[in-house]
Amino acid sequence: MTEILSAENMGVKKLSKAELARSLILVAYLPISIFFDLQNFSFPEPSSYLLYVVSKLVQLFLLYLLLKSVQTAIQKRCIDGKFRLALILFAVLFVGLLLLWPGNWVEVDEYKIYQYALMLQVHPTRGLFIAVMYVAGLMFFFHPVMISGFQLALGAWIYAELIQQCRKMTGRRAIPVVLLLFSPVTLYFLYQPMRTFLFGALLLLFLQRYLLLWHQQEKSVLQKEVIKLSLLVAGLICIRTEIKFLLLVYPIMLAVLFARRKLAAVRQVVTALLIMILTLSGYTACERSCAGGDSPVALNYVMPIYTILQDPKFDREAHREELESIDRVYAIDEIMSQTNRAYTLAEPRDGYTKQEMNRFLTSSTKLILAYPRDFLRCRWNEFVISVGFDAEAGYIQTTENVMSEHVKDWDVGDLPQRVKPLNAELRNKVSKFLGGQFTVLGINMNFVFWALWLPIVITTELFLVAIWEKRIDFVLVLSVLLIELVGIILTAPVKYAMYYFANYLGGWYLLYLYCFYRNQTRNSLDIREKSVQ
Repeated sequence: MTEILSAENMGVKKLSKAELARSLILVAYLPISIFFDLQNFSFPEPSSYLLYVVSKLVQLFLLYLLLKSVQTAIQKRCIDGKFRLALILFAVLFVGLLLLWPGNWVEVDEYKIYQYALMLQVHPTRGLFIAVMYVAGLMFFFHPVMISGFQLALGAWIYAELIQQCRKMTGRRAIPVVLLLFSPVTLYFLYQPMRTFLFGALLLLFLQRYLLLWHQQEKSVLQKEVIKLSLLVAGLICIRTEIKFLLLVYPIMLAVLFARRKLAAVRQVVTALLIMILTLSGYTACERSCAGGDSPVALNYVMPIYTILQDPKFDREAHREELESIDRVYAIDEIMSQTNRAYTLAEPRDGYTKQEMNRFLTSSTKLILAYPRDFLRCRWNEFVISVGFDAEAGYIQTTENVMSEHVKDWDVGDLPQRVKPLNAELRNKVSKFLGGQFTVLGINMNFVFWALWLPIVITTELFLVAIWEKRIDFVLVLSVLLIELVGIILTAPVKYAMYYFANYLGGWYLLYLYCFYRNQTRNSLDIREKSVQ
């Protein structure tokens, strides 16, 4: 009877000593951590407890992974592989964090999100992901620098993954990807406590992993790697609205990948769809519960509404019902007074209901469908300014500007004092350098560092070349970047370079990989021709 009820026969896996040790450490840490959190966070609403639980689970999961890496290093008596590379990168990047202490806080949004995080609430326009990032960072140590430090740790791990995979794909030192990851634009967003960097880096990681699977010869590990890739995509579609097209595109990419390998694809595609749908459903339900009646996409409609209302041909009487629904959430007068062709400072009213928000979204969509030219004109203006292709595009926000111009006019309490730099002058100089806010030989370096239109043009041309040369692998990954670009152009709430950061990373890096594989193919053809001769 004892043998029948043994763990092995019951299908229960026994915990190893290492796993048991990690679990005990986390169990011991949990009550101390909760006591620490109760001293610093507020729980004003029932939804605050849900956000706290989600953030705590994320923190414990990351701690478990960290302890696993540390234990492996202790057992081997050396630190090698990706963990060693990640530690080196973190040490190097931490020097930059000291210079920018407590990070590149360059927008009022960071202070507003921080304000919401202290009360364990989701910012109305920023979503659950950034809220969890702030709260989980503060859970490690209650100081604003930990928000930037938390992103820095994740960034170092992603950097290590990208570099390691690049070496595996090319068989060379990953110097081009290192230069890209340490460019001023990338570092600017890495040190900025926003979701911009993580979204761009994770999207690049997805595209790189897909190309690696395409060219990988081992079929035995393909299924396991595809599941990991599907989990990565599931996370991506939760971060940003416009990337949800991967729900349709990613299964097609998987089907093409398996067709090339002459393997059955139905099971893998269905599994990937289930992973994405279940993850997105859970994330959306949690986000709605934490955000109350707010919608993270509401701000996206403000500037198109402003442009439409400026149109002399706009018929107010015909659209009176829509305007009334819009005015209940965003005051029309505030939209018109706080908005221009590039940006809006309009804030939603207090006390609107979930039903009023839904009517706002519906009415705004009706106006856009009635005046599509105004909508496209609005979005095009935002795009050309954001990517550095307009006379107004030479300005990137810095720590000095936000402290002197904007924060004092916003209701953020004493938060600027909490985000106190070690050396304000040095911090401002570093922030200005990353933003390109200086000149060399009379040239504004913003138009050198932040010429984001250039990788976008390269991506478009590379896509056409890939079609011409029948490189299906690059046609698929470049189509993801281009569809994402179109989605951003159509949905970006204001002019801001951060929305095109993923295109910056993807454009330059895929150009390097394309040139590598093209040369590799050419060299193999030359070898074949010589052997035939």
